[in-house]
Amino acid sequence: RCTTSTTGRTLTIHPQHTQLAAARREATNPAWQDEYRRWRPPVERGIAWLVAHGNRRVPYRGVTRND
Repeated sequence: RCTTSTTGRTLTIHPQHTQLAAARREATNPAWQDEYRRWRPPVERGIAWLVAHGNRRVPYRGVTRND
């Protein structure tokens, strides 16, 4: 009844659905939100500094040459 398709509808569930749902529930916890608000700005700022100085991409192809 929810679709006009003759073959019906397919519902796909992510393999880690239970882990993702648990993480979403955890994120509603005020203690988790306080910790997130504490650490997200410095991490975002550090990433912004790296990107601003040209570290968006590695100079060579392959892990060994970039080490």
